[in-house]
Parts: sequence; structure tokens; C-alpha cells
Amino acid sequence: MMSYIKQANIRIHNKEASIYDEAHTEVFNEFEQRSLVIRLSEAIKDCDELKLALDIGCGTGNLTSRLLDSFEYVVGIDISKSMLKQCKTKSKMRNLDCVLADGEHLPFRDHMFDFIGMYSVLHHLPSP
Repeated sequence: MMSYIKQANIRIHNKEASIYDEAHTEVFNEFEQRSLVIRLSEAIKDCDELKLALDIGCGTGNLTSRLLDSFEYVVGIDISKSMLKQCKTKSKMRNLDCVLADGEHLPFRDHMFDFIGMYSVLHHLPSP
């Protein structure tokens, strides 16, 4: 059974998906975006391969779009269908699968991805 917190997150994010980027200037501003690029480049520099990446809690695709610049293929997962739709639209359908899934119960086999990342997700989890 899904927790109340996750159910609330689904309802909220399904409602605000179309305006999420504009409404969250604490994330979508020049400083934070530059910081994201720097931290991501540091995190992936030691990856053996840059073929397949996973973005847990991809939302509208903030981290996903950055991963698409470095990896051949990216999988973004989220528990909100509306956020996944925004992510797919934002990415312009390039080398991306968007999967409706819970980040605490990944539907993938072990060692499938070259890189796994998440951005602004932990505060949405009942027990991070």
C-alpha cells in the first residue's frame, strides 16, 4: 500500500506539472542550474561508460535533460504521470524512456545503469 505522503505527492505534482518549472524559481534559476551542471559533471567523470543513465524522480526533466547531454540513453522515473508527460515533452523525445514507477521500488535489474541520479527528491519520501 502506498503511503499517504506519496499519494499526496502524486496529487500535487499531477496538478502543478504544467507550471512546475515557472513556479519553482528556487530550482530553475541561473545559480542553481549552473551548480547542477557542475555537480553532475563531477559525478559522472569517473563513469566507465556513458551509455545508460537513470533519473529517479525525474519530474519535468531538470536532471534528465542534463543526463541526455552526456549519456546515449536515459530512463526517467516518477510517480506522477503528468510530470512524466512534461519530461517527455521537454526532452523532445530524444533517447528517453519515461516510466511510471516508485523510486523506492525500482522495476529494473541490478547493475543495468552506468549512472543513477536524483535531484530534489529525498524530501518527498516518507523515510529517506
